[in-house]
Amino acid sequence: MLDRLRLVERKLNTSKYYDILLSAALFLLSLIVYSTHWLTSPPGISGDASRLGLYAVDFLQENLTPFYVYHLFAPNPLIIYLQSIVFAMLGYTNAALRGVTIVGGALATPAIYWASYWLFKDQGRTFARRVGLLAALGLALSTYFASFSRYGTEHALLPVVELVSVLFLWRGFRRGGWTNFALAGLFIGLSQYVYIVARFFPIALALACSGAL
Repeated sequence: MLDRLRLVERKLNTSKYYDILLSAALFLLSLIVYSTHWLTSPPGISGDASRLGLYAVDFLQENLTPFYVYHLFAPNPLIIYLQSIVFAMLGYTNAALRGVTIVGGALATPAIYWASYWLFKDQGRTFARRVGLLAALGLALSTYFASFSRYGTEHALLPVVELVSVLFLWRGFRRGGWTNFALAGLFIGLSQYVYIVARFFPIALALACSGAL
């Protein structure tokens, strides 16, 4: 009996590490794919990426805070704060400018794995993992999303923030606890500072929750 309990405990620990290691592997895979796509594509940057880089420079050198007021055409501040940190660490380079969105895009891969896992958790752990893995591989190997992430513009950060919101929301539905719902609300609020189209995200999420419930 004792040996059986130890075997069950070992399986549970292995299962936990399996998900963590798989998430790390998916992130590294997408990071390699997106970085390779950036290095093999034309190096030019768009006017939007240049504008965001200049906002980050103004924040670092002139202490101009990119406070978000949409109707006054203020920038979306999250990417500027992130780029400012990278600029301060690595200098003002094209790689630093685009690296933020490439890493942000790559983080969407493990995020979609976990979001899918909790969405389908009631169908069983094995099925939920398979759905999450298929979704994550599709995103990691997507040429469109690789191109989408290499531009250095703010909309590349929106998928990971929204997916994390879904992750914690459905985790809260499955496991309960106010912490999951609080984190979901935090990331839903954060999405409003990533890209302006996120103002429709809470509405879409509320409709999805109503249908699920």
